[in-house]
Amino acid sequence: MKRKYVFAVAVSVAAFSFNFAAAQNQRQDDKGRQTSSRQTNQDRRTPQIRPAINQHPVRPPQNQPTRQPTNPLRRSPSQDPPTQTRPPANPVQRRPSYNPPTQPGKRPGPGRTNQNQNQNQGHFRPRPGQVVIQPNRHWAPNVGHQFNSSIYLSIDIWGATSFGDAGHSYDWAPSTWHYSVEDSLMDIVYVSERTSNTLRTSFEHQMDQEGLRSSSSGQQTLERVQRLDESLERLRSQTGNVSESEMQGSAVEVLALAQQVANAFNRYPDLLQLVQYEWADCLFELNELARYYDEPGIR
Repeated sequence: MKRKYVFAVAVSVAAFSFNFAAAQNQRQDDKGRQTSSRQTNQDRRTPQIRPAINQHPVRPPQNQPTRQPTNPLRRSPSQDPPTQTRPPANPVQRRPSYNPPTQPGKRPGPGRTNQNQNQNQGHFRPRPGQVVIQPNRHWAPNVGHQFNSSIYLSIDIWGATSFGDAGHSYDWAPSTWHYSVEDSLMDIVYVSERTSNTLRTSFEHQMDQEGLRSSSSGQQTLERVQRLDESLERLRSQTGNVSESEMQGSAVEVLALAQQVANAFNRYPDLLQLVQYEWADCLFELNELARYYDEPGIR
């Protein structure tokens, strides 16, 4: 009986020791899992780095200067010209454009200068009994030419005057004309005759100065220039005194002679150099005359 009791106590002590050891082992396993889980969570978190503290901070000034605006870009002289410029020594004037009549039976003046327009205001209407030559309404002046002399821009086409030379003198008096001619055509004829007269005078002077009258080329060209000037004098003398068809026939004759002069200058360019500016003014007016009558231009 006593042995049974001792055996039962030994079994109970052994069972208690085994349960106690198992409980200790379970507790250590739980603590290990908590430590491993805490370590894993700390590894997953992003560490926050605290910025370094500036040991010597720089304080801004109490009175800060005002910020100045940036300088604008300077433009080149061509993009920003001065308000006042020195006028050229020889100012070039352009031929004014012709304005169609604003009232029936009333025509504007030549429009070269304001002074001429005021002077011509009393001559716009045809006189009683005058035969009106219908103007070419399809013609418009070419305003691109620049005259080499300003004398052609101060012309009063309505003023009475005489022209020509001692052997052939003509009168220009629009107030006594039998035909009423459009002022644009009057202007072309008047200026064409003036420019041809300047061309002839200058060419004759240059031929004498250079001693070219004796050469065949110089003599031939000079004769053509003289015939052209004489034909323009006749055309100007007929303006307002002959019918429209007669005046147009004279204009066609002038253009044919002008083409001969152009052919001579094209053949002898050294002669053209003597009067290239005078010929340029005359050629411009002759081409205006050709366009007015729908004739081929001078080549």
